[in-house]
Amino acid sequence: MKNTAKIAFTICSLAALTFGIIKLFQLQTFAKLLTISPKLDGGLQNFQVTLTEIKIPLAIDFGNRTDQSMTIQINAIDVFYNGSKVAATKPNTNNVTIKPNSTNTLKGLRLMLSTFSLISVVGDVINVILSKGDYTAFLNDISLDVTCTYNNSIVFSIEKIKLGDSRNVNTETGKTDTAVNGLGLTAASVRNIKPYGALEMYFPPKTELKRRDLILIPDGSVEDTVYLMKDVAKKYAADTKLLSKHLEKPTIPQTLQNIFDFVYNYIQYVPDSRLTEQVRRPLRTIWDKKGDCDCYSVLIGSMLENLNIPYKFRIAAYNGKANYQHVYVVVSYNGKELVCDPVVDKCLYEKPTSKHKDF
Repeated sequence: MKNTAKIAFTICSLAALTFGIIKLFQLQTFAKLLTISPKLDGGLQNFQVTLTEIKIPLAIDFGNRTDQSMTIQINAIDVFYNGSKVAATKPNTNNVTIKPNSTNTLKGLRLMLSTFSLISVVGDVINVILSKGDYTAFLNDISLDVTCTYNNSIVFSIEKIKLGDSRNVNTETGKTDTAVNGLGLTAASVRNIKPYGALEMYFPPKTELKRRDLILIPDGSVEDTVYLMKDVAKKYAADTKLLSKHLEKPTIPQTLQNIFDFVYNYIQYVPDSRLTEQVRRPLRTIWDKKGDCDCYSVLIGSMLENLNIPYKFRIAAYNGKANYQHVYVVVSYNGKELVCDPVVDKCLYEKPTSKHKDF
């Protein structure tokens, strides 16, 4: 009986350990596949300040990089100002479901901060807020610890998320910052995209697309993304085999102009979600009729692969910023660099960079 009890205890212990390891693995994997980004809900017009209380309207963007739906429950939010805790709240709206490979937003949250409890921590900033209505300095120093439950089983916390970070909100306008989005430099305006018409004869049919190659979502650095782009351009070069031959001209500059005109006139510039960087295969970009700078670059790269024109992907930063904000195609020709970047409004033009790197 003793041996039987020992064996039973050992089995239970191993089961518990195995379950714990599985939970830990799930949590580690899950942490890489879910992104959380808070922002002002509805902009500064919904920001309310009274003599006794500050109400911050909050929405949280969630990004799901898995093939399964996620249900996230927000259990609690701790609010910090310059690292000092100033409030704790349990949201009144706290559940959101995010579909596979997509994003969703939990709206209607409110952070209630007591003005009196803030004075000792925030100091003169309160006076600036109350007297001048200047919320920018205050919001830029707010951070959040968000405690959540994933699929009713795994409890986790995301700590020190910046509310006033430019990735989340432009605190001057209350609008999402689209000037920098993943690798993307935003196009100047929405374009009047043309229908393909007879050009469709140069594309493989839409039925060749598969759900699994709808989008490719890298989980890594900017360089990882660019290497993936190069692989996708080569792997799916057949997507643009007929189109590239149709657009080819006697000289490389003329060919690049033709390729630029096709992308600029027929593919709408649409930035990716701030939570995911999407690299579409060329045929997906063509049939979706939309994409951002990395989708443009992959599409152009696939055509140059078919035409045996050597090219590079160039990542670029602007205005002295440390992070790379944009990617486009560069071709060497007669000792010159020819740029094909349909995010800007003309071919063979390169927006001046503060730094760049070629791949």
